Amino acid sequence: LSAYIHQPESALSEFSWVPLSQMDMFQDAIGLEKSFETENIVACFDLIVQKFPDKIAVYLNQSEMISYRLLDERSSALAFALLSEIKVNAETMPIGICMARSIDSIVAMLGVIKSGFAYVPISLESSENRTHYVLSQCQCPLILTDEAYVQQLKCQYNGRVALLDDFLEQQDK
Repeated sequence: LSAYIHQPESALSEFSWVPLSQMDMFQDAIGLEKSFETENIVACFDLIVQKFPDKIAVYLNQSEMISYRLLDERSSALAFALLSEIKVNAETMPIGICMARSIDSIVAMLGVIKSGFAYVPISLESSENRTHYVLSQCQCPLILTDEAYVQQLKCQYNGRVALLDDFLEQQDK
């Protein structure tokens, strides 16, 4: 930013916004750029997993992080479980996701996308009327949630509500 302050007449595209300490990571990713132009998000993610399996994919704090490989494994397991369990048309019935921001919420979003379903983010922080409207309009065959929201959802929604880990464990049996 200091360079821009000293040269305000210059276009923003002329400045480097990536710190030199992180440039290697971006240089490695540049080789993937052409693939991203023609692939869907799942295929792009698979390319990144192949190239950087042990790199951190999601970092929340010192104790909460996940590698691309583990994120891929968990989201693929969820996609398989959804396809095995949900017997409706993926194009017309979205899966609800009501979770706090966490690694599990990323696993849920990616797993749902990998399965071919769409997902509907559901926030219980919205007004009760708004939440009720979203739940009634979407007619989700399943809402994936976490401990923080499971009881409140079960009171507001007549359909199936499942904890992400419980849903995955149930499929392993």
